[in-house]
Amino acid sequence: MKRLVCLMMGLLWLSVATATPKHDLNHVQKQIHQLKKDLNQTQHNRTVVQHQIRQLEAAINASAKKRYQLQLRETQLRQTVADLERETQQASLEQSVHQSNLGALINQRYEHALSVTKEEEVQTDPQFWLRLEYLSALAQDQDVAARLALFRATRLEKIAQQQKIKVDELKQVELTFKQQSLVLEKQKKTRDQLYAELSKTEQGQQQRLDNLIKNEKALTQLVRLLEKKAQQRSARLHRKKIQHNNQNSSPLPEGNIGKNTLLPTPTEANDVFQRLKGHLHLPLVGELGNRFGSPRLDTGLTWHGIFIRAKEGQPVKAVATGRVVYADWLRGFGNLIIIDHGSGYMSLYGDAQSIVVSLGQEVMMGDTIATSGRSGSNSQTGIYFELRYQSKPFDPLSWVGGR
Repeated sequence: MKRLVCLMMGLLWLSVATATPKHDLNHVQKQIHQLKKDLNQTQHNRTVVQHQIRQLEAAINASAKKRYQLQLRETQLRQTVADLERETQQASLEQSVHQSNLGALINQRYEHALSVTKEEEVQTDPQFWLRLEYLSALAQDQDVAARLALFRATRLEKIAQQQKIKVDELKQVELTFKQQSLVLEKQKKTRDQLYAELSKTEQGQQQRLDNLIKNEKALTQLVRLLEKKAQQRSARLHRKKIQHNNQNSSPLPEGNIGKNTLLPTPTEANDVFQRLKGHLHLPLVGELGNRFGSPRLDTGLTWHGIFIRAKEGQPVKAVATGRVVYADWLRGFGNLIIIDHGSGYMSLYGDAQSIVVSLGQEVMMGDTIATSGRSGSNSQTGIYFELRYQSKPFDPLSWVGGR
């Protein structure tokens, strides 16, 4: 009784020793999960803001380009207006000159006419009429030239006024683009600040995440170490318990439990797996290497099945009718076949050298499904065999009807 109390106290100590690190590890893992979620959201937000900044920069560039083009056009129009104003002044000056010349010619004709006093002189002097005709033609030319100069000056002045209106319109459009650029620059500045804040937040979150991952690794190592020690201590205590409970018995040691000489045959097939209890045959002829529930000598963990030792390449039989639900390599089990027998019953065959059935295949009792080998963690050749009901292992030997 005293030894049993010590055993219970030891198990209680193990549970307390590992509880706190496990609790801390779970807490750190939750923090890591939440921080990763926050970090992903921050990175997403930063990407969105970065995209908005690129759009704003493109808009600012387009606005600046348009302003530059408008400024060039305005300069050209101003130069055109200045040229037109000079031409208008030149035309006005020409018109004034022609007007002045015309007045002078008219005065000459009048004075010339007054200088003739006698009718006989007018009639007998041919030069008079020639000079008068010349002065009349010259006056007419000056009048036409003055009118043309006036028309040209008026037209140029009108064109200059229209160009000035265009310049004013361009100035207004340029002002609109300038205001738009100012708004875009302000928005970009706001986005730049937000981007910087998000980058800083992301950097801090990443640093905290790195620290938490380091803490998680350290806690994981500690928990594994404590669990390993707990398993080793539990195995020792379990062995002591078995020795205490079986002081008057002498069980066969692991590695020398007995032999199996019978294999399942199709003639014994039964569609209802439960009816095979007490009549089941093991899947391989060979030596039984352990008892179900006994501690493993290599790890201290308990056996969930039995290992049947045999030479490589020996046929492994299906213990009952069913469907193959797994046929592949699995860490710790090597080449593994799992057969579903219905009603929650399954059989497992591990460490096989080769698998001769495929996933989803229907098999009958006694069908060859694999060959014995050493593809898992066992150092010996054979097959590892389990029976499970609703995913929980139970002792196969309790169902065997003969060996």
